[in-house]
Amino acid sequence: MGITGERKTDEMISSYRVMCGACNAELADDRAWSKCPTCGGEIEFDYALNEARIDRELPGIWRFADLLPLKAPGDAVTLFEGNTPLIPARLSGATGVELSWKWEGANPTGAQKDRALCVGIAKGRELGYTSVVIGSTGSAGLSSAAYAARAGMAQIVLVSRNAPSHRVIPMIALGAKVFEVDGSIEDTLDLVAAARDELGAYETSTYREANPYQSEGAKTLGYELHAQWLAAGRIPDWLVIPVGGGGTLAAVWRAFQDLRGMGIADRLPRLVGVQPERYNGLEIAMQQGLATAEELQEIPFNDVPPTVLVKLAHTFSHDGADALAAIRDSDGTVVSVSDEDAFDAQRQIGRTEGLYAEPSSTVALTAIQRLRDAGTIREGEVVTGVLTGAGHRETHVLASEAMAPERIAMQDGLDRIGSHLATREQQA
Repeated sequence: MGITGERKTDEMISSYRVMCGACNAELADDRAWSKCPTCGGEIEFDYALNEARIDRELPGIWRFADLLPLKAPGDAVTLFEGNTPLIPARLSGATGVELSWKWEGANPTGAQKDRALCVGIAKGRELGYTSVVIGSTGSAGLSSAAYAARAGMAQIVLVSRNAPSHRVIPMIALGAKVFEVDGSIEDTLDLVAAARDELGAYETSTYREANPYQSEGAKTLGYELHAQWLAAGRIPDWLVIPVGGGGTLAAVWRAFQDLRGMGIADRLPRLVGVQPERYNGLEIAMQQGLATAEELQEIPFNDVPPTVLVKLAHTFSHDGADALAAIRDSDGTVVSVSDEDAFDAQRQIGRTEGLYAEPSSTVALTAIQRLRDAGTIREGEVVTGVLTGAGHRETHVLASEAMAPERIAMQDGLDRIGSHLATREQQA
């Protein structure tokens, strides 16, 4: 069932062509393309920008239906994702910039992945698929399971070896069949790709080569941000986005180019990608002048330690070449941060902003502080940081940070409470 409760496939909104970005061949929009069948090039979508409306009266991200690759709004799948708040930051004073947070934790499953997966699932259903397969250890698998359930489709999730149960259980609760692969996340994605290519499965893994349709859904973050900036009366100087596979950052930049093509955007922010310090392929690529996926794959990552920044821990960013191009096109940069930086930023954002964001999101604050210290971001500039996911999904990792309650006894409890209140007043 779609937005209206029935499938009205004769009601057309989006006008687009499915194209190969390499050989410019036009492909029929009647099957799930992952790459060009002629040359193996990347799939792109050519929208009729001169005819597009930027704000349809439809729920969730489907307000941008004219710029999404679905033939009819009656085929849409929605949990009312998107329309997340842009929150002025109380940390503006401490950072020396005019700071705001794009709070993606307000999405239905608590992360920005809902934007991509609602489009990916909707396209699969439009094409006649009844089941979905994805490789994921967290946000994407949870989101795909939620939207598959909403669409009435069966979901298979492949997770890599020793995937934590706290990430797997919610997927099972949403009706997904979860298989644990005896291998790494890269092995897992290879197995999903084999299921796609050899078994004809519909894959929703959130990198562009696996499913170019979902990557169009990720663009809605860019459309939404620009509309909110216009409403606030100012386009920021910088936009800071945590980067794992690179797809979200690349999609946001494509959205900005759409808006520029429509004559809506004449000024755009510089992009900052944020990565874990030992999974920093894009930072290395920026330093060494690398640009292609092949060059990124050749960066050696031997015996890298585990990190709590699991959503960003990619030794190879599948959409990294697109992300690098976007960062360079915007005259931006890449910053890498440690687990300790992320935990410190999480505490700062929590106690100051009242936002419980996952460590893989709060790295945005560390990057802003680092670039301020270096003079790259100047005092008084306007900055938006994207907090890509809510912290409740990663609460378990905080146990190692001694975030435990302090025990008090009934005999001295009132004195201890009073002492704490007095200390807080002195610090205020």
